[in-house]
Amino acid sequence: MKSLYLICLLLVGLSSCEDDIDIDFPEGGSNLVLNALIKNGDSIKASISESLPYQVLELPSSLNNGLLSLYKDGVWVSNAQICKREVLINQFKDSTYTYCFNHLAEENSLYKIQASSPDYSIITGETFSGTAAKFENLHFNGDRTFSFEINDNPEEENYYFFNISYKDTVNNSNALLLFLSIPDLTIEMVGGSDEVLSFPSSENVGLMGFVNDKSFNGKRKTINIQTISSTGFGYYDLKLTSCSKEYFQFSKTSLRAQYLFNNLFSSPTDVYSNVSNGYGIVASTWDTLVRFRD
Repeated sequence: MKSLYLICLLLVGLSSCEDDIDIDFPEGGSNLVLNALIKNGDSIKASISESLPYQVLELPSSLNNGLLSLYKDGVWVSNAQICKREVLINQFKDSTYTYCFNHLAEENSLYKIQASSPDYSIITGETFSGTAAKFENLHFNGDRTFSFEINDNPEEENYYFFNISYKDTVNNSNALLLFLSIPDLTIEMVGGSDEVLSFPSSENVGLMGFVNDKSFNGKRKTINIQTISSTGFGYYDLKLTSCSKEYFQFSKTSLRAQYLFNNLFSSPTDVYSNVSNGYGIVASTWDTLVRFRD
C-alpha cells in the first residue's frame, strides 16, 4: 500500500512539471526560383518566381520584371522576352509569365540560364542537352503487360524514367497513373504501395520507374511491365522519358515528396534543385508517348 502511494505521488509530481513552451521559428527570406525544361529542336522557355516562407499561405508570385540570359557552351546567345501571360482566376495571384529565348535547343550542348530581378541576387542553372534515346520494340500484350527496349547511347551517361496512364473512354473519366510491377530490381520504382497506400510491399511496385545506364551502357535493355491497377474500356499511354541527370533527380525526389503524407514513417525528402543561389530546376528532357487501345 505504501509503494502504491509513493508511485501515485511520483506521477502527480511529474504531471505538475509540464510547461507550455512557445517556439519562435525563423521566418526566413525569399529567394528567386528559376525553372526551365530544354527540349532539342524546341524554343527554350523559362519562368521565374519568388519563394515564400512556410508561414505564408499565398501562392508564390510569378515575376514579370526579370532579366534572363542564355549561354551555350559558355557563350552568350540571347536574352529572354515575355512571350506568354496566363491569367489565373484565384484569390491570390492574377498571372503567370513565360519567358522565351530566340534560340532552338541543340543536341550535345551545355546550356546555362542566368536570371535576376530587382531586390534579388543573380541565380544560375545549367544542364547538358544530350542525344535523345531510342525506344524500340514496344509491345502491348493485351493482358495488362507491356514491354519495350532502350537502345542506349554508349558515348554519354543516360537517364530514363517511364509511367503508364489509363483513360476510360466509356465513363469519360480523367486519365490516371497506373501502379506498375517490374521484376527487374535495377529499376527503382517510386510512388509504390508503401508510399501511396501506407503499407509495405515485397514487390518492386510504383507509379514510375527510374533507371540509368550504368548496368547496360551502350547496350540494349528490355523492360517488362505488368500493370496491377484495374481498368475499364479505353486506352493506355506509355510515356518514356530520357533526360539529363538533373531532371532525373528532380522528377524522382518530387514524386517521392508528393506522397510522403500517406506514410507517417517516411523520411523527409528534399526536392532536388540545381539552381545556384536560389531554387528551381534547369534540365533537359525528351519524351516519347505511345498509345495502346484496350
